[in-house]
Amino acid sequence: MNINGAIFILITNMTFQNVFAVINVFCAELPVFKREHFNGMYRTDVYFLCKTIAEIPVFIAIPVIFISISYYMIGLSPGPERFWMAVTILTLSANVATSF
Repeated sequence: MNINGAIFILITNMTFQNVFAVINVFCAELPVFKREHFNGMYRTDVYFLCKTIAEIPVFIAIPVIFISISYYMIGLSPGPERFWMAVTILTLSANVATSF
């Protein structure tokens, strides 16, 4: 039961951390985006794709560092394939939270 709670906290922490980071940046960039979008400089989908691609290194590095520290502290399975599966799942869930 403790491991289930730890996994829940890991995923929840990464999800909310990325959601709040995106919300803060989006609120700050909204006036600039509106001005440039209505002046015909770029479309909404181009803005979204470019912003997502530019943020990928950060939103991959943070979950990898986070799970690398906490994985063995929690005492999850010590096998490397299980570790990389956890890294993949946490990284994907963090990126999904970023894109919503």
